[in-house]
This record gives sequence, structure tokens and C-alpha cells, in this order.
Amino acid sequence: MDIEKMVEVITREIFKKLTEEEKNEENLHKKILVLDKNYKAYLRKLLDDATLSNIILNDIDAYEDKEIIEPYETVIVPSLSIDDHVNIALGLRTNVITRGISDALLHSKKIILLEEGLQYNCYKKSSNSTYSQMLEDYLKRIQAFGIIICNEVEILKHIEERSRKEPKYIEVIDLKDKKVITEGDLQKHYKTGCQKVLISNKAVITPLARDYIREKNIKLIF
Repeated sequence: MDIEKMVEVITREIFKKLTEEEKNEENLHKKILVLDKNYKAYLRKLLDDATLSNIILNDIDAYEDKEIIEPYETVIVPSLSIDDHVNIALGLRTNVITRGISDALLHSKKIILLEEGLQYNCYKKSSNSTYSQMLEDYLKRIQAFGIIICNEVEILKHIEERSRKEPKYIEVIDLKDKKVITEGDLQKHYKTGCQKVLISNKAVITPLARDYIREKNIKLIF
């Protein structure tokens, strides 16, 4: 193999690797809080099977220790008792579950509640109709907060969707320290309103990044 062909093969492999990294970059720092110890392992397997292994999962112990919600983009609620169902609707912070959900709402985090985990569903057919209607009304109020109620089949779809939190507008972003500019870098900042990017004149711009620059009419400043 001559040198020119060797360089071409190596270059192709490098860009292939960079492209794969770009596809995973958006999920690289995504952190999810699971408000149930037992469900974390099951969700980890779901994510790994769906090639979303870069997503970081923490369970309720991580929140209970410091009660800090800011690092998490999404909060998963695998099960919800009737007590917590009512307390969330009324805005009451009575235990680690309701405090976690309350904090997530206060910080505009995405919250996903599993339909299969709603204790209320076990009593729909047997409960007093008036009492059942009250719980149904509380459930509608929970949904009005922006909490997503879905089944396990749909959970990955909702995890992959970006947070509803409004991005801060940034006109120019400085990426001069980056040696390789990927599509993921540009996508992340374009969604905050950025139209100009400062980069080093020695930076490598991947093919997908170049396509994105042309498509979005992003101005590069060297």
C-alpha cells in the first residue's frame, strides 16, 4: 500500500471514529435521577441495549444524601403511591419522593412518571366513583405541571427528547481551546441562539460539522 492510500485509509478511520463520537456526544453528560433503587438496574439495561450507555444514572440515594437536583436533566419516577400522588398535586413536600419531584419542578427539569407504577391504577375498578374522580383530577393536575406520564415502552423516547427548559441566548461562543470541532459542539450552542463561533485556525472541523455550518449559516471566526 502506497503512502497516499495509507493516509486516505487512516483519515477515513479517524473521521469514522469522530462521527461515532458526535452521535454520542449529546448524551455524554446527560444525567438522570431515578427515584427508585430497584428500577435503576432495569433502566440501565434498557439504555445500554438502545446504545445510550453514555447517559449517567443515579438512584434515590444520590438525591437523598444532598438533595441537589441541578445536575440532572431528567427525573424518572418508576412508582407513585396514592399518598404521594395526592401530595404532589397539592404541592406538599412530605418525603424524599415528593421533595425530589418538587425540586425538579422548581428547576424546570423533565419528569417522567411510569404509568405502570401508579398505585391508583390498581383501584380504578373497585374504588368509590367520587373518590376515584378526585384522584383522577389530581392526576390531571400533576400532568398540568408538565410531568410526563408514559408506559415503559415509551420511556426511551422521552429520555432522548431534550429538556423543556428554555436555553439561554448566546450570540457568540468561544471554542478556541477545542482541537476538533464536531457537529455536536455546534448543535449544542446553535440551540442557545449562537450564530458565530470562535475557533483556532489549527482546529479540525469534521465533515458533519461542516455540513451543519453550511445548513445553519453559522459564521466561523478564526
